[in-house]
Amino acid sequence: MQVTEHFDVIIIGAGASGLYAASQLTRVKLGVLVLEAQNRIGGRMYTNLPQGFSAPIEGGAEFVHGDAPITLDLLKNANAQYVEMQGNTYQAHNDEIEKKDFFDSDWHVMMTKLKDLQYDMPFSQFLSTYFGDPEHETLRMNVTKFVEGYNAADITKVSAMALREEWSEEEDPAQYRIKGGYAKLYNYLAEQVKQNGGVIKLNQKVSDIRWSINDVEIAVGLNTYRSKKCLITIPVSLLRLPSIGFVPEISSITDAASRIGFGGVVKMNLEFSRPFWETEPERKFKNLQFLFTDEKIPTWWSQVPDKRPLLTGWIGGPGAQRLKQSDEELLESGIQSLANAMKYPAQKIKQHLVAWKVDQWVNNEFSSGAYSYEMVGTPEAVKVLQQSVNDTLFFAGEAIYDGPHKGTVEAALTSGADAAKRIAAL
Repeated sequence: MQVTEHFDVIIIGAGASGLYAASQLTRVKLGVLVLEAQNRIGGRMYTNLPQGFSAPIEGGAEFVHGDAPITLDLLKNANAQYVEMQGNTYQAHNDEIEKKDFFDSDWHVMMTKLKDLQYDMPFSQFLSTYFGDPEHETLRMNVTKFVEGYNAADITKVSAMALREEWSEEEDPAQYRIKGGYAKLYNYLAEQVKQNGGVIKLNQKVSDIRWSINDVEIAVGLNTYRSKKCLITIPVSLLRLPSIGFVPEISSITDAASRIGFGGVVKMNLEFSRPFWETEPERKFKNLQFLFTDEKIPTWWSQVPDKRPLLTGWIGGPGAQRLKQSDEELLESGIQSLANAMKYPAQKIKQHLVAWKVDQWVNNEFSSGAYSYEMVGTPEAVKVLQQSVNDTLFFAGEAIYDGPHKGTVEAALTSGADAAKRIAAL
């Protein structure tokens, strides 16, 4: 039997944007329902404790990037501790292992040319135009790996000017890791929502949104929910499909979403009986923080300053999109990648392995990727999504953000706060 429930505001998605917006709207006594398609809250934040691990792991977002005011304030309110990342960076390239940062002196030459750029273009075009000669082959290779890994971006699509803006910061900000993971933040927000009278429902996969001015009807299975306003916080990758039907259609939203890049990521967490990369005589990586390699799973990091013997493998961008393997096959690729990079037998690595978990965000039906990046024309698309549709439908998320924290939890929180403020003012 069909049941209809009525609320002031319905929020679709219980990730960072949705939960923070809900906490702000319930604070001003609006009746709020949060609908989440998954069986958990958090979205692309995913702190979990699979069997065999000694403590929770981060399957999704892990780091707090620099001075992120909303994130750090929420962690303080949640009595959650965070620690600054420390340690050494290593590169394994052409059978050589060196303790050094990712880039050499050519980086400064490239930045000088990038700062002189007069009009935007895909980053691949910038590289081929100004650094296409054989002399800069290593630079092209390194910077491509960096953009694909850190930004989860396709260099044939990502904006050269957006990368210039990101890389022009005078110094690298401190990076933090939360003790106990991002669950500390999203569980705190969910509790705030509930304490203020809001409702969060899981396993609620929205199929259709029927709307007119100040009247929204949302279909979830045989049930319907109605409200005056609706805030949609699903990843921009799902907006451009679209995974939810709008009646009437809103072609401007789908078009804007298609002009925002969205990168895939595969992440694996491997816990060992001991940190063999530091203790074994065959290969020592003293105080390892990051390891960059030429292998199939190219990027790895540890938990330093925490001594927990956990290594996290990461591949982003087109490389992640190309991987067509099961979790078990990816584990084998990860172990072999470590063995090749560290010059340490794969069989011994397996002997030390006590727990493992692979998260293929590129294949996740609820996100179809990990996080956004700017393409040529993205700023105009973001402006479209930051505007409401007839003061009735609103959109928020890390992709719908314009500022220094693009692609982060801080961006999602900020976007959710902005949307909540606009809804509360009506």
